[in-house]
Formats: sequence, structure tokens, C-alpha cells
Amino acid sequence: MNKAELFIDCKNKLGEGITWDHDDQTLYWLDIPMPSKLYKHNLETNNTLQFDMPEMITAMAERSESNLLIASHYGLNNYNLAEKKFEPIIKIEPDKPENRCNDGAADFLGNFWVGTMQNNIAADGSDIDIKKNSGSL
Repeated sequence: MNKAELFIDCKNKLGEGITWDHDDQTLYWLDIPMPSKLYKHNLETNNTLQFDMPEMITAMAERSESNLLIASHYGLNNYNLAEKKFEPIIKIEPDKPENRCNDGAADFLGNFWVGTMQNNIAADGSDIDIKKNSGSL
């Protein structure tokens, strides 16, 4: 039996969205509740960077060097790591303000798939009861 060990003591409230970049030997992950954070850990240098996000982020994928596609509460965004710049690309379900993006990932062709759901996380990180099935893919 294997023993689980603490890798990085980052004290995430809800750490998710682990993404591995083989070329850069870099591990990315998200801490979803506000204030949301993006983490980047390079295994070769053992260096971890943390980036504060302006809204709740829920999923991500690599786009190009220094650019990530970030699903957030309100839609899809580009995040430039070098410039630390968060730029909205498109709003998702603007007619459903109670919804947010949830899990998402890129497929082997580079398409980004993301689901939505009724928001269940309050601004303070506490739970909100889910009262309706309003999400989609």
C-alpha cells in the first residue's frame, strides 16, 4: 500500500484542475473559492508561483507559451502569465446570472470543453444550496 504525502502546503480551500505541461515540467492547479488563485509549480526548479485572479476560476488549459485559457464564473478568459493579465474572451450564459462555469479541459484536438452549473460557492467561500438543474455543456 502506498502512503499519501503532502507535496506542497498551499492551504487550498478547494484545489482542482490539475494540468501537467510535459514540455516545461510544470504542474498547474487552481484554488477555486474567492479569492481564486492559479498555481504553477516547476518540478525542475522546485519553484511554485501563485497568481491571484479577479474572479472565481474553475478550469484551465494551455493555449500557447505564457497563455492559459481560464474558465471563470462568467466565461472564458485568456491569462498571460508573463504579463499577469486576465482578459475576458467570451461570456457564457449571460442570461443565467446564477450560473457559473464548472469543470473543463482540453481534448486531444485542442478543443476546450466546459460545463456550467448553478453557482454553489458564495463570495466568502461558504456553500450555497443548489436548488435547480440549470447547467449545460
